[in-house]
Amino acid sequence: MSLFNPIQAQFISRPDNSKDQIVYKYLDNNIRMLSVLTVQPDEVCLFIKQGVVAGIIEQGQHKLDGANIPFLGGLIDSATGGNVLVSDVYFVSIREFPNFNFGGFLDNVIDPDTTLAVGLRVFGEFALKVNDPSKLILNLVGTQNLISNDEISNWSQDQLLKATREIISNHITNDKWDILGIASKTEDLSSEIIPKTAEFLLNYGIEISQLGNLTVTLKPEDETTLKEMRRNIAYNNNPNLADTAIKLGAATGLENSSGNASVAGAGIAAGIGFGMMNNMMNQNNTAQQQSMIVCKNCQTQNLATAKFCSNCGSSLS
Repeated sequence: MSLFNPIQAQFISRPDNSKDQIVYKYLDNNIRMLSVLTVQPDEVCLFIKQGVVAGIIEQGQHKLDGANIPFLGGLIDSATGGNVLVSDVYFVSIREFPNFNFGGFLDNVIDPDTTLAVGLRVFGEFALKVNDPSKLILNLVGTQNLISNDEISNWSQDQLLKATREIISNHITNDKWDILGIASKTEDLSSEIIPKTAEFLLNYGIEISQLGNLTVTLKPEDETTLKEMRRNIAYNNNPNLADTAIKLGAATGLENSSGNASVAGAGIAAGIGFGMMNNMMNQNNTAQQQSMIVCKNCQTQNLATAKFCSNCGSSLS
C-alpha cells in the first residue's frame, strides 16, 4: 500500500473500533523502519511474510529497529534503501472471549430400552481463547480465510458439536445411558466435552475455555413417542400398573373435591366411574388374555391394546 502518509505510518497499533476482535490485520504491509508499534497487554503482534511467522512482539511500545528486534532484518525491502519493512501484521487478542451461543441437531441414536431411533439436540454457551497465535494465523486465518469473531466462533462451534456428538453417542451405545434421563448427565458431559474439543482444535491455536448452560434434549415429537412407547411396554408387561394409575387418579379427584359441592359431585361420579371402570378393566384383562396381537416384525405376542411391540418396538397398528 501507499507510503505517502509518513505521519500516520510512524505509529502502528490496533484501532479502538477493533478492540473486541480476536484478530485484527493491519491495513498496510509496508512499514517504515523506526515506526512505533503499540501492543496492548491482552494481545500480541505477529509479523508474517510468505506464510511464515517472522516474529512475535508482546505488550508494550516498541521502536521497529532491526538493531533491537533482530528478526526485522529479514523483512527489510532492499529496494527502499533499507527504510521499509514488508510484512503482514496481525494483532491477536489472547484474552478470553465469553458468551458465544451454540446448538443444533446432534444425531439420531437408538434408545437401548425400546430400540426406537430418536433425534437429540444440544444447546449451550461457550467461551473461546487463543492459546497459540501462530497456529491461529497460519492454520485458520491464513488457510481457511476466517478472521472475524463470527467466522472463528462458528467454526469452533462445529468442532464443539462434533465432540459432543461423539461423546453422547458413545455413552448411549456402550454405557446404555437412559435417553429420557440424559439431562441429569450434563455436568459429566461438560467435563468430557472440553478436553475432547481441545483435540480437534489443537492445530488451530484456539481452545474452548468454558462451557455453560449445556442442555441436551430430544426432538419434541420423538420424546412424546418414546414416553408413550415405554408406558405401553410397562403396561403390557405389568397390567396392574394401569389399574394403579386409575386408582391414583380417582383418589386425587376425590381429595381435591373437599369444600366444593360441584367438585365433590364430580369426585363421587369419579368414584362411581372408577368402580365401573375397574369392573371393565377386569373384564378386559380376561378378554386380553384370550385376545392377543402378533408383531409382524418379530412374531412376539402382545396385548390387543398395545400400540408398539414389547420386544422390538415396531408399531402394531
